[in-house]
Amino acid sequence: MFTAMVSRRLSRGASKRERVSARKMCYFCLLAVLTHPLGLATQLALAYAIHKSFIFVRVPLAAAITPKIVKVLRSWGWQIGKKKATR
Repeated sequence: MFTAMVSRRLSRGASKRERVSARKMCYFCLLAVLTHPLGLATQLALAYAIHKSFIFVRVPLAAAITPKIVKVLRSWGWQIGKKKATR
């Protein structure tokens, strides 16, 4: 019921006053979720799960970007990624 009320107020047919009121309700609900201990734990668990589910994007992206970053840093004089001199 609350979701329908907020979405109706955020629709284009709603007056500006109704849209502002709906936004305030959304902010209030967000504040309630963030300040409630169970809501915060749930939010952290979801954030962790989402972070872990993006491993198929994160790893190839890091593998593609890292050599370019090393190349730039070497051009700036950093000695990274070089093998140690043999004796």
